Amino acid sequence: MLDAHSVHRAHTRCSARRRVRGERRSLAGCPAWLVRGQIPRLRWDDPLVEQHLRSGEPCILTGGCPLVASLAHWSFDYLADALGPQNALSVHFAPRRVSVHARHYGEGLGEGGVRPMSFQKFAPLLWYDEEEDGSLSGSAQLAADLGEAAGALPFKTAQLWAGHGGGVTPCHYDALHNFLAQLRGSKRLLLLPPSESYRLYPYPVGHPMDNFAMADLCEPDLRTTPALAAARALEGELHPGEVLWLPRYHWHQVRQAGASDENLSLNFWVGEKGTTEFASTAARAIFGERSGPFLNALAAGEDGRWPAGSRARSTAERLRAELGGVIGGEAAVGSLLRAMTLDGRLWPGIAADVTGEVVSGEPRRGSLRQTPPEEMARMLEAEMARTAEGGRTRGEG
Repeated sequence: MLDAHSVHRAHTRCSARRRVRGERRSLAGCPAWLVRGQIPRLRWDDPLVEQHLRSGEPCILTGGCPLVASLAHWSFDYLADALGPQNALSVHFAPRRVSVHARHYGEGLGEGGVRPMSFQKFAPLLWYDEEEDGSLSGSAQLAADLGEAAGALPFKTAQLWAGHGGGVTPCHYDALHNFLAQLRGSKRLLLLPPSESYRLYPYPVGHPMDNFAMADLCEPDLRTTPALAAARALEGELHPGEVLWLPRYHWHQVRQAGASDENLSLNFWVGEKGTTEFASTAARAIFGERSGPFLNALAAGEDGRWPAGSRARSTAERLRAELGGVIGGEAAVGSLLRAMTLDGRLWPGIAADVTGEVVSGEPRRGSLRQTPPEEMARMLEAEMARTAEGGRTRGEG
């Protein structure tokens, strides 16, 4: 089984942590103390649904939501037939031993990569797969299905997720509102509101995974990420025919239930992206990839001693003004900046250094959309050698 996983220092330490004997686990696979309640479940036509949509509170829509009811016939066989032999899908792969799947690969990120493959070739394999939003555009049959399902919903794109169960997508957020429709199999969900962001230790601004959490929610290491102890999440299970309403910037970790069953989901992305890029853009404009020292300096108040009228001082003043207008004054800005730099969140940080080329199935600046063939061959050779060595070790025992 080939899957994708983010490997960095914090996760390496967390995964090495021995689980406390008798520690209760939640449905989503994390320690029970992290969960404070269940994701609300509402019939799709319940008047309370509108309140959740307006207030930006997540919920699971049940009772035959029209967004998914007309897609009940979608299966691996149906998609393989509708999409045909075209190599238009982005398939994420990693070694069989890996079960936590990221979407960015390279030195300091994760094991695995991205390769193009038709759904017909993918379907029989025990692989974890992510098809990007453009992957359905070549099929008039699927386009008609989506048009019937979405109706008047003004969605931006639809993104298909397919797998054979057992995989975990680590905790992250998205910048668009999202309706996640479950078609086959089930998914176990862990959700945290934006207010929990700094307890989750987001990767530093400008990092390839800056919308992911550095904290490991499956195996927390409170020595490395102590603020996680105060975080509280909602959990729930998404069954076929149900839809998760997930407002933008809500952190979520998703686990496919089952070990070998077909698992199909469809994202409907709606709305506009929020304006959260200024801090990252401003920091890179001054320090390039060394944006961490810039924000660390602001958190320490060092910008007050920078030369008046300098580019760095002007950028710092603008950043403080814009943040103050959003969160309420200079004191709140100072608290936020200090929180951003606690426990190694920023430079030099607890995340591993990213070196060399980054491969991502998503369109990101400076990243490749697929793994070069020679790199795929190298990874396969290394994994075969690892497997052979493991077999010899077991035989000697």
